[in-house]
Amino acid sequence: MDTKEFSPEEQEFIKELNAAGMPEDLADWLDQEGPVPPAGSLNRIKERTMSRSSCKKRMPFWYAFSIRVAAAVLILAVVFTIAAGPQKVVAGIEGLLRYVPGFTAGISVEDGEEPGFLAAASPLVVESGKKRLEILGLCGNNEKTDLHIRATNVWRIDARFEKPYLIDEDGAKLLTKSSHTYSGGNGPVEGWFRFAPLPQDTSYVQLVIPGHEELTTRIYLVKGDSLAGLDEVGISASAQGITITAVPELRDTELVTNLVFQLDHPKSKVVSVGDYPRQKTLPVLKDDTGKVYELLENNTQNLRFAAVDAASDVLNLAIPALVIEEPGEARVKLPIPEEGASHVLNKSVSLGRSTFTITKVQTLNGRVLQVNVDLGKPTLRTLIGFKVDPVSDHPSWGWMAKLDQQTGQILYFKIYPDNLSEGNEVELIFKKPTVQVDGPWTFEIDRAQITNTVYRAAVSQEEARGRTWEEIGKSLFKQHLERFQAPEFADQARLEAYRINTVQVTELKENGFVFTVDFDVKPTVPHTYWTAGNGRMEGDWIKGKVQFVTVVKTQDSYYISGMGTGP
Repeated sequence: MDTKEFSPEEQEFIKELNAAGMPEDLADWLDQEGPVPPAGSLNRIKERTMSRSSCKKRMPFWYAFSIRVAAAVLILAVVFTIAAGPQKVVAGIEGLLRYVPGFTAGISVEDGEEPGFLAAASPLVVESGKKRLEILGLCGNNEKTDLHIRATNVWRIDARFEKPYLIDEDGAKLLTKSSHTYSGGNGPVEGWFRFAPLPQDTSYVQLVIPGHEELTTRIYLVKGDSLAGLDEVGISASAQGITITAVPELRDTELVTNLVFQLDHPKSKVVSVGDYPRQKTLPVLKDDTGKVYELLENNTQNLRFAAVDAASDVLNLAIPALVIEEPGEARVKLPIPEEGASHVLNKSVSLGRSTFTITKVQTLNGRVLQVNVDLGKPTLRTLIGFKVDPVSDHPSWGWMAKLDQQTGQILYFKIYPDNLSEGNEVELIFKKPTVQVDGPWTFEIDRAQITNTVYRAAVSQEEARGRTWEEIGKSLFKQHLERFQAPEFADQARLEAYRINTVQVTELKENGFVFTVDFDVKPTVPHTYWTAGNGRMEGDWIKGKVQFVTVVKTQDSYYISGMGTGP
């Protein structure tokens, strides 16, 4: 909806909402005298906000249409609660903010609002042998369905003619319409996939990755107003007018903490959580014994730490600093000194909410202009950089910056304008100021309240009492095979029947054991992935298949941690 369709009073109210700031500021803001829309305007403003807030997420790479999640959510929450009066705004705002797993964002809905919005209620992890598939999130509305997954030891999840697809509960297949994947070296592959919209009454979908049908899984969906409130699954901390909500997920191989930001300035965005060159600014995770866990991955969506010890009851997460890109632009004309000469300026530049000084310019090698800057002393909110562009088009334009390794601030930058020697000045555009905001933001995570999302065969310690290693191994492998008889599995992976012939323990370990199993399977369709590896076809059965299975023992249970056709 175009803002020109609103009355001047409504436009002023929207302007105020856009600049409202943090939830704790809202009650004071609403108590102030100022424009308040008539009751008839609320639905129109809500419609405008909802049109910008359908499947809100912060994502790098792919989503060119990404929006400022926190601001849009905040506006909508105010619209929903303003009629209740200022005293109820803060109490009601968190309940309206729903968490959408896998997209590091929130949506604001009331009962009955956005009936077409569907989402997976929680992440799901499926393992088969060494393969691991994380369904981090799925959400959709009446225009599209988006899927976010991460796969380990699962290659070619985005092959040209064999992309992942969904099957709804009526059996209809939804093919990938667009996708983006990336992999860090030999690490996991992460991908975002877009499909056509699902029917509004859909309760689940099946995800199938061609070539890896054993990872087929059913993803159950809920309506937007059934999602958990952000305050139910998240832990919030505030500093310097910025609130971070951390949503932790405890897994066997790592602790993943998703982050939702509510910033203090319109059109700002978080570009990094700490800075690797300056280790003291990076997030730190400790348990109640003081043990520090390795930070495996750090981006603006989530933090991934190494697996935490089973004995730790409380985890403490500290985020020392954020690096935030803010709006702002300034045009500056600089003199071009003769080659080898320098020109002292001490020119002050106002850039967004920050101010810095251009101290000196000098010409190097006849075609390079070096511009020295003073960005000020580090404080709790420190300008560390910006982007520089020429005012007019320069085909051979380029620039590079020198940073202070202690503060991360730009000390000077060099530009390579193609017409440096043709005039006596150059006009530059400084934009996108980047600031480091120091917290810290601290979170106490009670491990008992975090659910482990991994699906795997397991035998509890109580169930294992009095049983032999072979009996425990047979029970685990029986669970593994029974899972493939479930209706959600694709035909290429599903089993009609199976037989376990022999189980033999080959190695005892301090934290588990290894066994071999000889078994037969009857697939739903012939020539499936079950024919790979070993075994012999006899009619509808594949007989004499052999697997080496590794079992891990924990305080609570025994579970299969890996399997293959060889030791």
